[in-house]
Amino acid sequence: MKIYKSTLRLLSLIVLLFSFVSTQSIANEGVTKDKIVIGGIGALSGPYYLYGELVLNGAEAVFKEAGAINGRTIELQKEDSMCKGEGSIAAAKKVIAEHNPLMLVGFGCSNATLASQSIVLEAGIPSIVAGATNDKITTPNNGLYFRVVMKASEEGAMQANFVSTIPNVKKVAVVTQKDAWGTAKWEGFMSAAKSKGLDVVAVEEMTLDTPDATAQALRMKNANPDAIVTILYPKPTIVFLRSAHQLGLTKLPTIGHTSVSDVKDLAGKVNLPGALDNFYTISLTSFTPGEPEAAKTTAMLKKHLPNEELTQYHLWGVAAGELIVDALKRAGKDLTRQKMVDTLRSTSSFKASPYPAPLSFSKTDHDGYEMGLFTKLKDGKVVKIGTSYK
Repeated sequence: MKIYKSTLRLLSLIVLLFSFVSTQSIANEGVTKDKIVIGGIGALSGPYYLYGELVLNGAEAVFKEAGAINGRTIELQKEDSMCKGEGSIAAAKKVIAEHNPLMLVGFGCSNATLASQSIVLEAGIPSIVAGATNDKITTPNNGLYFRVVMKASEEGAMQANFVSTIPNVKKVAVVTQKDAWGTAKWEGFMSAAKSKGLDVVAVEEMTLDTPDATAQALRMKNANPDAIVTILYPKPTIVFLRSAHQLGLTKLPTIGHTSVSDVKDLAGKVNLPGALDNFYTISLTSFTPGEPEAAKTTAMLKKHLPNEELTQYHLWGVAAGELIVDALKRAGKDLTRQKMVDTLRSTSSFKASPYPAPLSFSKTDHDGYEMGLFTKLKDGKVVKIGTSYK
């Protein structure tokens, strides 16, 4: 009888020990009895907060709207990457050391995202990329990064394909950044431009801090292009468009991309009447802020973040947040990082509310979204154009 009781006590201790270890293991991956910790990395300050703070705020509103998922609420812990490599490294180290989250979300700048990637991969944390486009973030597939925006080469190809549909356009001038972000889009554009028979007659370079683009615009004008393609962040885009407008170049079709997808905001910052009359840019979303289709999302954002005004960039975060909430529900109560990876890989035809096409991933392909459409500003309103010129 004594041996029997001793055996029972030993078995009970073993069960308790394994239960404790299991609980600790889950807690160490950002999950407690009533909370799921998700880390947010992005620019919370500086000029590129569009791709950080606004995207993360969109995701946060979705998390708050979701409430408890299998008895747990989501807690988003944000860290500022400042859209810089050193900032992203510091942000990744801090959020992992202090919160050890189940997942990460954000990553709005390609250069910064690539800089911190080795830290995230070493920690083994699944990550949702809701802004950064450089192909190398997910290609070759590293197993942990899942992207919910178009990758750079696809955007560049989309620009070239659009230009090829404009009547009587054969000669194209390009102004670009030659960093990791710009180079990936540039390579995608050049490959597609060659296949479409476009003649690239001028290539001009700008940096994030180029103060004036008169010299670049003059050289472009001398090359006599039929259209212009821009591969620039918002600040240099504004600088270029101001210089180009003074020289009459904005009378030509001018093609942008997702980093300047809020064309109404861009027009306000350029602040020159007529400068964007022929500007076409890529939007990832099926609706824009202010449209009737945006009413539900606008109300949700206002409910949880009353001081926010909905932008295109919030919508990227909304899409990422909805994907995460769906994956958490499907993964069930026993959450681990590996289970989240497996669940995300099994995502097929998930409809995020802002997007016209569904998100799908697989074991070998973690780029879940390949659809965009061009928009332009007409009479102060954003007009959907589609994927070809009209």
